[in-house]
Amino acid sequence: MLGWMRNNLLRRETRRWLDEGLIEPFQAERILNRYGTSLDAAGPSSLGLLTGLAGLFAGLALLLLVSANWEQLPRLVRYAGLLSLTALLNGWGVLRLVRHGSGGGLLFLGGFAYGASIMLIGQMYHLGEHFPNGLLLWALGLVPLTLLSGGRLLALQGLAVAVAWMLLEYR
Repeated sequence: MLGWMRNNLLRRETRRWLDEGLIEPFQAERILNRYGTSLDAAGPSSLGLLTGLAGLFAGLALLLLVSANWEQLPRLVRYAGLLSLTALLNGWGVLRLVRHGSGGGLLFLGGFAYGASIMLIGQMYHLGEHFPNGLLLWALGLVPLTLLSGGRLLALQGLAVAVAWMLLEYR
């Protein structure tokens, strides 16, 4: 998402330079080609927004369905579901990162799935010895993917979790 926003701003600024006569059209194309875009590239569309909203509501519906039946699910199914979701989101994010250079949104969701897995597995097996340790594991688990992806959103998630851990640990 951030790459699209950056490219959109770069195209807009380059068009201003062309209109002001600061650069020639061939120079504008060379500048934009350097960043993997062009003057003729499609701008923002509502399809991306609608797809994002559809994904959000589908995810919320799935969470509602699972949470309504959480106690009736066997422990093995719950455990396998949490691990599968975490592995799927993070694996898909890493794959998109390697192939297309973008996957930060999936890694961000994978980070939330990882944190939810830690907390819910701790709850399932009554591992409530010291709650902030779960946050510490979550923050430490985000470090490798943050370093791999270089994503700001994932780094902010890790920072927020680390700050929550510090506040709960050192009241």
